[in-house]
Amino acid sequence: MAFDNREHAVALNRFNTAVKPAAGAGDAPLSGHLLRAMAHQALYLGFRREALQVAQHSVHGER
Repeated sequence: MAFDNREHAVALNRFNTAVKPAAGAGDAPLSGHLLRAMAHQALYLGFRREALQVAQHSVHGER
């Protein structure tokens, strides 16, 4: 919801808060989904290189 409200700092904080325990628990589908959302946000904000890196990590399991 923060992303949709253009509260990007809040959204990034929440993404980071969620992805760390998901990755730590070995929940690959959730971790990948969160990283995909983070890549989407980075692309939306114009950070193309970072978006590509995060998207690649989400696909290749580098969480």
